Amino acid sequence: MSLASRLEVALATSNATSVFQFIIREKSSMSLIDQLDDVACRDLHKNEFKNVTLILRALEQVISKDEDCINQLVQQKPNKAPVRLMEAFCEVSMRLCQSNAEGSIKILEILILRFGAVVIDQDVHFNLRLEAIKTINSMLDTASKETRKKICQSDHSSLLEEFAKVIIDVGDYEMQVAISEALCRMTPKKLREELVGKWFSYRSFASTFTTIRVKEFETDCRIFLNELNSYFGSSRRVFSYPCIRAFLDTTELFKPEDELLQNFWIDFNIGTSCIGFYVNDPQETLWELIHLPKEAVSSYNLQECGDQKILSIHMSLPVCHGKITGKMVQVTFDSRHDIQTAVNKVFAGGDELHLLETTKVYLLFVNMDIISQQYLVA
Repeated sequence: MSLASRLEVALATSNATSVFQFIIREKSSMSLIDQLDDVACRDLHKNEFKNVTLILRALEQVISKDEDCINQLVQQKPNKAPVRLMEAFCEVSMRLCQSNAEGSIKILEILILRFGAVVIDQDVHFNLRLEAIKTINSMLDTASKETRKKICQSDHSSLLEEFAKVIIDVGDYEMQVAISEALCRMTPKKLREELVGKWFSYRSFASTFTTIRVKEFETDCRIFLNELNSYFGSSRRVFSYPCIRAFLDTTELFKPEDELLQNFWIDFNIGTSCIGFYVNDPQETLWELIHLPKEAVSSYNLQECGDQKILSIHMSLPVCHGKITGKMVQVTFDSRHDIQTAVNKVFAGGDELHLLETTKVYLLFVNMDIISQQYLVA
């Protein structure tokens, strides 16, 4: 009997323990993760939840009873296992929230609290925290204005305060944007004006948050977060500077085509040791995010040439932009910006990186953990 057939037998019992025992028996199989993923995807496409629920319940037992099994599963697919599990859970959550089932508002409230707990938990892998806040925003996007108002008036106020703390401390611009979006979605504008002082202790940037408009969210949020991050001076967790030009190998990159976005911003994320920036992507959403994580950087160079500073980064892994890939990224800034401090903070402790010594300016340069068991399944 094949592995897929044995899994079907376990699922047919409608007993999570049987599925748990199956996973334990087959944990050394290199195709186990793929089989579980196939079953989950198949059922979700049918808008069914039975087998996905059994698998999640079984994995909850595995997490609590057999740590070695979890380690084996993750080692089989080190970059995919936690993400696939999170994606399955997120998709189940989305389907439940979009259903017309009685009590769907209560389900949404519970899921927001569950996912919210993941977002604010610093011990959870960053990518899973980011996936959790994006899922919250997707769930809120499909909720009615009245539903969002009810949620805001429920017992979520303390969670919103925790979200605001994460914005300040997380040290990643993409996460800051996602949490800012959640705060905007979960609070009507009038109530937001009352709460913002509590969230941000009446700091100078607090009033800027209340001016964020739904239709101009990306540009208004940029203004707010730039003010917030700048408020903390040299101790800020995200340094953002406008660049003059940027290249991926020989291809010039451009800022998103938004008439309200005046500058091409480059974000130096201290919390995630990553440089990121949004570029124009006319074939997709117009806003494509390019990441330059420290672990994928082999070397970098910063040179001052007249009234400009040129940051060049050599990547060990290729950077993709649409159909273009390259390993060299060049970003040019005005010389008045302290790029050296930002770069040093992002790449701090990177003994494997080395600062290139050059005598001329090149024309081209370079570019769950399994989710905590208390949040996985209710």
